[in-house]
Amino acid sequence: MIHPTDGCCDAIPSKHTHHALKIYQLKGEKLSTTHVIADYSELFVELAASGCAQEALGILVDSPAEPHLEPLVVALRMMIGVEVKSAVAIQEVAKYVVKRIDARKNTVKNALATSQ
Repeated sequence: MIHPTDGCCDAIPSKHTHHALKIYQLKGEKLSTTHVIADYSELFVELAASGCAQEALGILVDSPAEPHLEPLVVALRMMIGVEVKSAVAIQEVAKYVVKRIDARKNTVKNALATSQ
């Protein structure tokens, strides 16, 4: 496992480090259940909604999890403006994931506005 002192989270703002550390555990893990995939998907959605879509994509690309989370990878690519070539069904799911990320962004933004 990568430790925080290894510089693994340098590109991720410190307020998101707890998400990043949990996500970095994913590199090298075998994903065997839908539950684990759903948990990690939520972490990546949260990270992307926090403004770290590029960093989240960097973590996923070429990891053992990438094939299991293809719609999420496509969604992150869409969010950062990278051209995506994938099956239509994957792109449809990815569009839904982008909507989830945008909804989470709005929820956080509204919560911050209300608390001020």
